[in-house]
Amino acid sequence: MSNTDQNYTTWLLEHSMLEQVRPLAARYSGKGAQWQHPYAEAQPRAASAAASVWFTAYPGAIITRDGQSVLATLGD
Repeated sequence: MSNTDQNYTTWLLEHSMLEQVRPLAARYSGKGAQWQHPYAEAQPRAASAAASVWFTAYPGAIITRDGQSVLATLGD
């Protein structure tokens, strides 16, 4: 492998999603923070505040308020 190819491969690895998540995983892995809230306790506002972008590939999994559409919930 040429030096250029090696440099590009290194750059790809450094910018991969897996590499970028390592510092976040280290903050939570094996720590009590991940168990502070029960899994069944939905916290949509906290989740949307922590994420700069929200994407759902399965609208049927979105829990809406009574009488509210999925789109209205996503826009709320």
